[in-house]
Amino acid sequence: MPTDQEAREIGKAALEFAATIVAPLYWVGLNPNGTPYTRNGTAFFLQTKDALFGVTAAHVIEGWRKHCEQQGKTKIRLGGKEGTSTAFDWADRCVDLNPEMDIATFKVSRREIEHINRKLYCGLQTSWPPELPRERQALLEHLISVID
Repeated sequence: MPTDQEAREIGKAALEFAATIVAPLYWVGLNPNGTPYTRNGTAFFLQTKDALFGVTAAHVIEGWRKHCEQQGKTKIRLGGKEGTSTAFDWADRCVDLNPEMDIATFKVSRREIEHINRKLYCGLQTSWPPELPRERQALLEHLISVID
């Protein structure tokens, strides 16, 4: 069992690591009085042998779509450090969206990920999509490493 100090250090390291691999996925709207507001979720990026793509929650994309229906077409953006961001057209980038699983995937370039100063996950699987998990299979068998 770790000491309180060790637990704090582990927690801090975990947060610092998470900040390098997760990016805000957001859009900006206008209130009735003209002041701006933002809505957001998060995304991370997976590199497989065959593809590079972003992953977010389907409910985030559904929220953005509802916003677009109500307020007109609005760019969705990936946020980075120190105010960097990159906009993209969801319709051109969508790979798949599954509301039941609450997951959405999209195309993203290595250049865009570098621009927002984030890192990629690299799965250990050798093909994509990976095999379906087997019943009672340990999740640790699916560890993910990070590409610098």
